[in-house]
Amino acid sequence: STESSARQAADNSLESAITAETDRAKAAEAGIVADLNTESSERLAADTALETAIAAETTRAETAEATIIADLITETEERKTADFSLTTALENETSERTASDATLETAIATETVRAQTAEAGKEDLSNKSTDITTDGESDIKYTSAKAVKDYVDASASGSQTALNEEIARALAAEGVLETAIATETSRAEGAENQLSADLS
Repeated sequence: STESSARQAADNSLESAITAETDRAKAAEAGIVADLNTESSERLAADTALETAIAAETTRAETAEATIIADLITETEERKTADFSLTTALENETSERTASDATLETAIATETVRAQTAEAGKEDLSNKSTDITTDGESDIKYTSAKAVKDYVDASASGSQTALNEEIARALAAEGVLETAIATETSRAEGAENQLSADLS
């Protein structure tokens, strides 16, 4: 009948529409799956690249830190060595100055006793000496008080000059050492700042 034919035609049209929609949906799903697979692959590749970059940066940073630490240790040891050398030099200078002073005091005491003995022996005025250096080997000459004082003052002045020179040298050495430490500290801080900037 007409109704039956129309119904059949409608069913056929509906089935065709359903089939077409099914095919479209499957094609769309396949496209989505493909896109997801592509995105997943790209994401994995990006993650791998990022992990590699992080590992490389970590290695670089650790190497830089190890270098900085080694440089600081070396600088510290060099400073300790320099300080020890300076301390030793000052101790030696002090010991030498002490020995020199003791020698000078002994010489003064000896000369005083000799002068007093000579004076007690009523030496002739013609044997009076005003130059200890020139007449130092004479058993006849005797010195005046001023000559003794001048000799002692000259000896003390020479010792003081030597001490002043050693102090000036020590201070100059400390200045060079402080400059080297300041330079290394500045370099280390610059490296640490660059490292922080690279890791940021």
